Amino acid sequence: MAAEQAFEYGFRYDPMDFVRNSDTLQAALVRRHVFHMPNPGDEALVQARIEEILAEQGEDGLLSDDENHRVQFTAQALSQLAELGVDPQRPEIVRAVEVVLHRSDDGGADPLGIYTVRALCLLGRGNLPEVKAGLEALVAREGDWNGPYEGCPWTPVEHLTTLWHGRDVVDATDLIGSALSWIRDGLNDAGCLSYKDPWGFVGVAGAVDLPVAREIAEREVPIILRGQQEDGGWGDRSLGTFRALVKHGLFEPLRALPPLPPDWRVVREIPAPDGRLETLTYDGQRLWVNDRDGSEAIAVSAADGSVLRRLKLPEGICAGIGWWDGGLGVTQHDDKLLLRLDAETGEVTRTVPIERGEWLNGLAQVDGEVWVADGFMGCVWRVDAQEPGDPQTLVLAGPIPMDLAATPDGVWHTDIFAPLIIKSDDEGTLLDWGERPFDGQCAGIAWDGENLWALDGGSKRICIIEKAE
Repeated sequence: MAAEQAFEYGFRYDPMDFVRNSDTLQAALVRRHVFHMPNPGDEALVQARIEEILAEQGEDGLLSDDENHRVQFTAQALSQLAELGVDPQRPEIVRAVEVVLHRSDDGGADPLGIYTVRALCLLGRGNLPEVKAGLEALVAREGDWNGPYEGCPWTPVEHLTTLWHGRDVVDATDLIGSALSWIRDGLNDAGCLSYKDPWGFVGVAGAVDLPVAREIAEREVPIILRGQQEDGGWGDRSLGTFRALVKHGLFEPLRALPPLPPDWRVVREIPAPDGRLETLTYDGQRLWVNDRDGSEAIAVSAADGSVLRRLKLPEGICAGIGWWDGGLGVTQHDDKLLLRLDAETGEVTRTVPIERGEWLNGLAQVDGEVWVADGFMGCVWRVDAQEPGDPQTLVLAGPIPMDLAATPDGVWHTDIFAPLIIKSDDEGTLLDWGERPFDGQCAGIAWDGENLWALDGGSKRICIIEKAE
């Protein structure tokens, strides 16, 4: 599938502006590894970062002071140093390699973890028997990491990247190809798959030189185009993104296409109150915003934004708000609670523990259920509004939901990973999607029965938005 045939629009900003002009470390690495055209100051920039990482080395040789993950973080630092072009025979590197070969975070030393194996391969030590044993163990435990719901948001791609870098030691090309195939086949039109980070898929596509990796890169173009920054790059994701685009022949065709227009247009706007505002809801007459710093919910007029009510929230970290059975629903982070408050008095009228939850965010009532977004688990908790019992999980069409807005035919959510707002049905199937408005600073959404409202966290306004023609 050629990019000029598959896509109608290309980059909003010229990525070569980032390549030529950015003085960031990511730009220096893109110039070195992707375009082979370093700027005069790049070497000093890279060397400064190398010395900064090595300055963290402790007396025991490890490159991290994290109490629980010192070996893993040291291995990740070694991989970064290899990417930076460090001399693999530097005494600091030799010492750190010797340590990670014989230590692990859980007290064992065999087999090596995926980050250690990758670092050793990148540093030219793939011939060590410990590396081969680690790669063979990785293949043997395929069932623990190979699947859309296995592990964390990066588990499959981290394992696949390590296998790819170790392919000269243990040939796992067929396994890599089959795993990438289910990723390709599972991606929806918005470039999302379960709770996995879509940028991880971009990264693995940039690392792996297989036809199926190119197909994944193509499927991630919606994410790439909408995640581009004004300087033409992709922030800390720039190297992986440029690699994927250039490696698979998508870069120049996308540069040649007309710029992607906005997905949304603002129909009407009202001012938002001051505060660190996150999540938005509608009670039938008023819009409410959650002020995290002030620990209060603020009701404003949907006509002109005037403040109509300030409601002090219960003690604790109140992460999100929503409207639930005539009261203000509130989620609490630390206590993992869903509360319903009397919107006039602030009295707690209902308390529902969500014991298996982690980072509870926004909420919305969906028919007879309350859906609560979980920013760690990558799902919503479906709570029976009358008999809460044991809430069940549902993975939506975007990976990490933040705020929710229920409409008659589906539920919109803002997303932490994807630069999008996404609409799912009651089974989590993708219904609609568009870029996260306001240059990504959409801090909340709400549905008033006719219109979709969005909270602009940067310009402090609340807007009715609709799809642009």
